[in-house]
Amino acid sequence: MTQISIQDLHNAMYAHLPNIMRIVGVRDAALDAKIQEYIIDITSVSPDTELTRPNSIFTFVNEAGKGSVYYRDFLAYFDSQAKLLYDSFSANVNWQRKIRNKLKQSILDYSDHNVANPSNPAFLNFVAEILYANTIIPNALNGGYEFIGFDEIMDNGKDTDLLFRRQDDGKFIYLDNLSIHGVDINQVDCAQDLYDYLEHRIQIKFDSKTDGLTRQGNDFVINGNIAEFHVAPVLWNETCDMLPHKDAFQQFMAGDVLSHLFVALMPQKLPNGHYCFSIAPIRDILSRWEEQKTN
Repeated sequence: MTQISIQDLHNAMYAHLPNIMRIVGVRDAALDAKIQEYIIDITSVSPDTELTRPNSIFTFVNEAGKGSVYYRDFLAYFDSQAKLLYDSFSANVNWQRKIRNKLKQSILDYSDHNVANPSNPAFLNFVAEILYANTIIPNALNGGYEFIGFDEIMDNGKDTDLLFRRQDDGKFIYLDNLSIHGVDINQVDCAQDLYDYLEHRIQIKFDSKTDGLTRQGNDFVINGNIAEFHVAPVLWNETCDMLPHKDAFQQFMAGDVLSHLFVALMPQKLPNGHYCFSIAPIRDILSRWEEQKTN
């Protein structure tokens, strides 16, 4: 494995995440320590080891530095989305601080030392929250939701990742991210099995977060207001792997429930070899699948 230094990775971080690094401003012992952990781990595996998925933002940065167009373009996408969100709160120093902390977590959350096949690439949870706040709710739901902020504490003492206000009725909408990693589609027999598995994951998260809250019909009383609580599921699998069981997502779509608004990363390879990234509802990706099948 080619030797890399702390300075090399620092330089690559600033090259591929210029806006995030400017916002976060992390050139400190904490970042050095995490980079050193990554260097030790990545140099301990065989050079021909296939990295099935990233265990940290450093994997993206390292691969981009070695010439991967895919990783370079993804980092550019994430960097631009983070800047848009941060700049949108230019008049609110408190919320910019929260966004800065979230971005710092996306860089420093590195605890899984199995670089070849990480069990839980937790840094993607923070990436998902940034993309959800800036992209999914504002764009997927026709712009009818205002982002209020991150990490709100509810009456039951539990925190929730994202808070929005619906513009037509002013109701607060609490969402908690559920990042789903590494679904082995070979272990799924049919679309109903996939639906049941994903629905079970959603229900566990929903029950855990709402335990102790006062119900008001289908809503909850949260911090003195009638509010909604939903799970925000993000599927980090290659979405094309889900194609054999696409009917599972058709079933989710039929319910029109925010907790069933499954989203995934949608890279589109351009004629020039670069990638255009977006994070989109799987219902939209399904439509692209169907277009490709008929063309």
